[in-house]
Amino acid sequence: MKQFIALFIVFINFSFISAQTDTSNISAGWGNLDFAIPESPAFKLLGTNPDNILQPTSVRNAAISIGNYFAANSNVIPKNLAVEISPLLLNGNASLNDYNADKFLYRTRLSLGTNVGSNGANEIAEGIKMTILDNTDLRSNKDILGLRYLDATIKSHFLDRAIQCYAQNSSSKTSIIILSDNYSDTSNKIFRHTIDSIEKKLYYDSVKTSISDSISKFREELWNAPIWEIGAAALQSSADSLIKNLEFAKAGIWSTFGTHFMKKDQILIGAKVEFADSAKWQTNLSIGSRYYYGINEVKAFAEVEYNYINSTNGGIGSLGCQFNITNGLWGQFSVNAVIDNKWNVSYNPSFNIGFGTPDKGKSINGN
Repeated sequence: MKQFIALFIVFINFSFISAQTDTSNISAGWGNLDFAIPESPAFKLLGTNPDNILQPTSVRNAAISIGNYFAANSNVIPKNLAVEISPLLLNGNASLNDYNADKFLYRTRLSLGTNVGSNGANEIAEGIKMTILDNTDLRSNKDILGLRYLDATIKSHFLDRAIQCYAQNSSSKTSIIILSDNYSDTSNKIFRHTIDSIEKKLYYDSVKTSISDSISKFREELWNAPIWEIGAAALQSSADSLIKNLEFAKAGIWSTFGTHFMKKDQILIGAKVEFADSAKWQTNLSIGSRYYYGINEVKAFAEVEYNYINSTNGGIGSLGCQFNITNGLWGQFSVNAVIDNKWNVSYNPSFNIGFGTPDKGKSINGN
């Protein structure tokens, strides 16, 4: 319970800090097209699901993952959870120019996860994830950047038109040049508010709807665009709740590439190498593929995976569904068939919830 509250407070604090931004910069949530919540390496190493494919998706300012408490645990409070943040995106002064100059650093995410094992042991995992390629990212999409520049240009044009409309409907004979100077005077709040109201109506009536439609179109078209991520995590375990008794237990390295064949599908190809400390150090390997079919908001998936664990061969087959509950909140349900080296099959249902910085992409400028 304490672990859950502490991590939740961390997540809320990061979300609040990142929200204090200027809309001329990368405001909190701008560029999030409400794709699936990214899985963090720390969360994955906690072993919430038996599969080992780390799903890649566009970076968010902050995200939290809560694992498998309906299907696997009897407690109301989940045993597995993790928080992931992108430190540079929390900078409210970051601009799109800054972002595109250092995409690799801005897309780098850090994660922290906790877990209470089935034997009562407490586990803490730390992870890092980096993006090599991301065509799902709105912040670096050339078409969107062009629309954003056009949006700013259009707003300037409609501001001029608003001043002209005011001059035409005003009983005074004040020139447009003087009116423009009056608008530039920030102390003249009543006049500025009047002009802004006229400009907003002209702007929304003319182009805002089409721009919002463009964002919706990108949301549907980009969810399965090519993306490639790598991640790493380390896990420490303690037989009690004392941090000083933590001992290194295992580490993992992931790489996943995603692309699509059709408009409504996505295929992930991933691998994981894990170094585990048991009676002696051992290296485990997992290679698999996951196939999604549907639309961004709801899609079914099937997965097959080969595992070489504890010097034996095994595999996993999964069927499930990923769905959008509301803006920034996602759920995933799956049934996993785990096959051991003797071809014995055990079934493991899982249900995970993820919450991330909400989508504020209704307009090009995040307003």
